[in-house]
Amino acid sequence: MRYFRRLTVALMVPAAIFTTVALTAGTASAGTVPGVPSQQQMARHHHLRHEFFTIKIVNHGNENNAGVVQAFGPVNGSALDTELSNTQAVFDFGDDTTVNVLHSDVSNVQPAVDLRSCTATADATGHWLFDGGTGRYKNAFGFGAFKFHLFVQFRKHHHHCRVNMHTQPKLTVIDVTAWGRATAGHRHDQR
Repeated sequence: MRYFRRLTVALMVPAAIFTTVALTAGTASAGTVPGVPSQQQMARHHHLRHEFFTIKIVNHGNENNAGVVQAFGPVNGSALDTELSNTQAVFDFGDDTTVNVLHSDVSNVQPAVDLRSCTATADATGHWLFDGGTGRYKNAFGFGAFKFHLFVQFRKHHHHCRVNMHTQPKLTVIDVTAWGRATAGHRHDQR
């Protein structure tokens, strides 16, 4: 995971508290910030309903597992989250059905390291935007906010915790909780 590699390097910085997510410039199809819709997008979509989804990523050691998505709302079901960049992802629901997701960059979050427990944690908030897809979610649109939580556990060496840029984690858990409004773009979805 791209953002995890950056977080590993960031562990060298003795940050006592996390920093707020820095939002970066967006793509042409989104507003000026990833995860925030443009005025043009808002004008086209009037019948949005509640959307909620979670993403959980668990890696032991050097694993690089995809995130497991559980979505509830107009876009619903179980999917795999593939991060294409620090601000773009794809939720793959199978059967050639995907949703493009633009989101705030969380790769620069500074984790707080606890040498006593040999762990690191970080929290951040940001925005997400559904920007079309394939299959039944070809016309998906939605937007909202999310909370990001990172937990990293390192191995102790001779009862001491030594964390530097070369230290590999024993366990990494990422939890994302997101909420907002969306449409799958189908007629029955626009009540």
